[in-house]
Amino acid sequence: MRYVASCSFGKDSLSMTLRILEEGLPLDEVVFYDTGMEFDSIYHNRDRIRKLLMEKKIPFTELCPDRSFLFDMLIRPVRYRKRGNRSDPYHYGYEWCGGCARWGTAGKVSVINRHYREVYPGETIVEYIGIALDEQKRIRSYPDGRTVRKYPLIEWEMTEADCLNYCHEKGFDWKENGKDLYGILDRVSCWCCRNKNLKELKMIYRYLPEYWQRLRGIQSRIPEPMKGKGKSVFELEERFEREIRAEKPVQMKEVKKMAQKIAVVNQKGGVSKSTVVLCLGAGLADRGKNVLLADLDAQGSLGISLGCDYPEKLPVTMAEIFQMMEQSPDSTDAVRGILSHSEHLHYVAANRKMAFAEQKLSQTEGGEQFLKRFLSLIGTEYDYILLDCPPALGMATVNALVAADQVLIPVQAEYLAAKGLEQLLQTVVRIRRKANPGLGILGILPSMVNPKTRDSRKVLQLLEDTYGSSIGILPCRIPYSVRAKELSSGTKSIYELDRNGKVAAAYEQLVDTVLKMTGTAADHKADKEGGSG
Repeated sequence: MRYVASCSFGKDSLSMTLRILEEGLPLDEVVFYDTGMEFDSIYHNRDRIRKLLMEKKIPFTELCPDRSFLFDMLIRPVRYRKRGNRSDPYHYGYEWCGGCARWGTAGKVSVINRHYREVYPGETIVEYIGIALDEQKRIRSYPDGRTVRKYPLIEWEMTEADCLNYCHEKGFDWKENGKDLYGILDRVSCWCCRNKNLKELKMIYRYLPEYWQRLRGIQSRIPEPMKGKGKSVFELEERFEREIRAEKPVQMKEVKKMAQKIAVVNQKGGVSKSTVVLCLGAGLADRGKNVLLADLDAQGSLGISLGCDYPEKLPVTMAEIFQMMEQSPDSTDAVRGILSHSEHLHYVAANRKMAFAEQKLSQTEGGEQFLKRFLSLIGTEYDYILLDCPPALGMATVNALVAADQVLIPVQAEYLAAKGLEQLLQTVVRIRRKANPGLGILGILPSMVNPKTRDSRKVLQLLEDTYGSSIGILPCRIPYSVRAKELSSGTKSIYELDRNGKVAAAYEQLVDTVLKMTGTAADHKADKEGGSG
């Protein structure tokens, strides 16, 4: 007989696991099923318990869905129950999880039971389940013939309040953005769960803007409104904003949106990443958006293009910011690295020291989180933060993917450039699973396109055939232009160099597309009608 605790690291299952350890009950393993869509504080508590279990030499197993949760949610082919007159027998993705659509729970039970069969073949499993005394209605029967489920919290007569107090007494909490999640949410389950009521969703919108941005990204890819007709994430945002504005002015100070963080990534060099960051940033700033450009490349091209002739002489660059985030995650000294290019356009430069900083990141526990820490300090000061990544999938790029809401992938209209995307996409999937489940992909941006050549046309068709349905190819086509190369040798944007040219027109279309896809199309329309600031 084997004794296993199934722990989700919410208050109930965590208090159960802690008390089992405290009372010395038989325990052969602790199992955690990670959807990849949990709150950050869940992962923080997981890491603490994992160390405790290592000290006691009790195995800890982390299970996950067979395919990523987002794959099941957005991409998996699902056959229609009633096909009707549809030409395609499938729709794509299970869509929102929760309510009647409990595909996430079914997947969890299937994966855990399979684990038991593989690790303990033929043995009886006693599975400890963390359901509190006042939550017995949540008990479900999942018979598999050889698993006995025990509910220690009910035997101990521990209510939900008792469980929370017990965890607090042991030094565990669920604080994020200065808020105790159990103070603003009924359940600290997956942040994208459809079962969250409107009160909880309003709290997420109000106090946890980073998760709200992730919900927006998911809703933009799911036609079904999260909470039913008239209650999509975007419609709820408008409703919550009206309700908050109607409250007392003193409470309005707490309502601040986090910037949309976009990582511009491709491990191949020479695909115009820095030019895309520069032109997109300048275009957004032209529309009155407050924009920060962050250079993560040791070559320092972005800062030089913005007029920083000697980035080596700057006292604070991205390398120093990473060092500050390691020593003191809440340090406001890091903002000294932000330089002003114009009223709405700021930037953080990089230089050769970034190469040494990146090497140190790979040797530092939690080093992939340093950029996220920095951006969390300044995120409410900007509408957009664009991350210019180096031509490699090293720790600087990993930091960008962990911190970002969306990925924009410029691809040169050449055959080899298009074929090299798979490794990047695998990295995005890995980051989603391990560190940033809300990471979305804005799409692939064809760059340096010459529509007159057969090669360019063939590459565009290859991209469309391979990634058009799964990732999406942006409608913009950045043309090849000698004029655009002048951007790297001066401080003028493409709009100042050649506003009426074809390159400027393509970047204007990119700005329109980004504003629309990130949910600020209404603001964008007002900006165009009223003129930029």
